[in-house]
Amino acid sequence: MLMTRDSDGMAHGMLIDFDCAVWASEESARPRANMTGTLPYMSIANLDELAIKRTSLDDWESLIYILCWLGTFGINDQDEKSVDTNKYLPIKAWAEGNAESSASSKRDQMTSAAFSSSIVSEFLDIEGYSALSILVLRLRSKLFDNPKVSSIARGTRRQKAVQLDLMANNQTVEQETKGYLDGRLDKSILDPFARRAEFEKEISDDLWNVMADAQQQALERIRQQRLQ
Repeated sequence: MLMTRDSDGMAHGMLIDFDCAVWASEESARPRANMTGTLPYMSIANLDELAIKRTSLDDWESLIYILCWLGTFGINDQDEKSVDTNKYLPIKAWAEGNAESSASSKRDQMTSAAFSSSIVSEFLDIEGYSALSILVLRLRSKLFDNPKVSSIARGTRRQKAVQLDLMANNQTVEQETKGYLDGRLDKSILDPFARRAEFEKEISDDLWNVMADAQQQALERIRQQRLQ
């Protein structure tokens, strides 16, 4: 997306690269063998070529990664000069190695505690970036730990890890999912990404609400700055 901001503070965007777009309905059942993208910004399901349907949740996940990259390395040339290029930054692992290693790093770092301590904590200490920190924390929470779905459908664990956790806690899928949106899903579906994909609309609605709130807060900050 190409972005520009008018003198009144309103931002406008244009979607590009439609030559790389696919119809989600046509690709939903295919393994993701034909990857197109840039490692740091690709969703975990795309990087791991998971045989689950593509949804807008992949795009939301990519948006989080893009915002994290901008928060760490700067939104513009002036802010980029503040980056200590010699400092070790965990986010760099997203761009190093291959798709498998990038996905592994993201699985580890997108958990709630790790995301705050290793990713968001490294955002630039410049005016405006604190608002970006709050935005990505809220987006990550609604995407990966949405309270509308059960613990089985949350996080970034692999299916085998979910199975082991259920066994260790002496819990059944029915017990864990009772009262949640994914309670009606086939109990054999244990991959969190696959379970969340079944509730794309509900989760996307929550993510849109986060963005709408952030937009209103940003416009209010701009208004206040002009009054000073």
